[in-house]
Amino acid sequence: MGHRCNSTISSDRSCLGSVEQCTPRSRGYLAGLSIAPGADMEGSSFEEAFQLLGHVDEGLLSEYEQDLWHEERLQFVFATKQVSVIDSAIGAEEYVRLLVRNSEPRLVQTAVPIDKMGAQSPPFPARSPLFGQYGTHMGGLALAVPLWCASDRKSAKADISQPRVLVIGGGGGSIPRTIAAALPAATVDVVELCPDTRRVARECFGLRELESTGLLQLHGGCGAEHLMSIEKGSVDVLIIDAAGSQEEGLHAPPLALRSPVFWAAVAHGLALPGQHSASTWWAPPRQWRY
Repeated sequence: MGHRCNSTISSDRSCLGSVEQCTPRSRGYLAGLSIAPGADMEGSSFEEAFQLLGHVDEGLLSEYEQDLWHEERLQFVFATKQVSVIDSAIGAEEYVRLLVRNSEPRLVQTAVPIDKMGAQSPPFPARSPLFGQYGTHMGGLALAVPLWCASDRKSAKADISQPRVLVIGGGGGSIPRTIAAALPAATVDVVELCPDTRRVARECFGLRELESTGLLQLHGGCGAEHLMSIEKGSVDVLIIDAAGSQEEGLHAPPLALRSPVFWAAVAHGLALPGQHSASTWWAPPRQWRY
């Protein structure tokens, strides 16, 4: 397990540790479905369900993956114990790539359009944003950047085409990819606690290529610690896109990102005048059903 942080991106520590691909790919996803409200193993832990599925014949799990494609047009692209990347055919020549936490498999963490099933990575710049079932709040959070540009236009303190942006809670990287495409001169840093999520962001959502070209940088670890480690006032725009665990009650931001410790770190890192935006929502613990 990794080090413990007093003010982490998420209080859910389940992602910390080594990252290994899951075989069959559906094993972690099915473990999450098995413990959902109303499911056969409701009340069991994700770990118990995952271990039990390790004794199931791999051929049966492979058949499940085939059925998932034929019945729901969903195809596993990559999976670890903690996260799954799934491509979905949502219409005639319309495809979307999903990132889900296996412990909460019906909650999509990231959804981005792709050109075809099994694509190496989403196109860059990204295609038009998604609406409907896979629509996201990405646009609202990213508006923090033009708001900063508008407010700083009067002060002439900085080049408004080069904001220094920090995103806490990277997921599949849809927000930083959007900002990097719109403002290629911006400095975009992303902090993501979960090693599994960082791996799939790089391998399946195109962040490795963007890092190699210098358009953004993906960091691991704790959001508060990152803010305290950087030069004081070196962030113009702070975007918080992290959520608590299912056991906490499925809310955003997580409790750790509401603490005095975290906001002291924000005061250290955020330049004045600066902008910040945060994803905010709540659902009661374990009371939603599929």
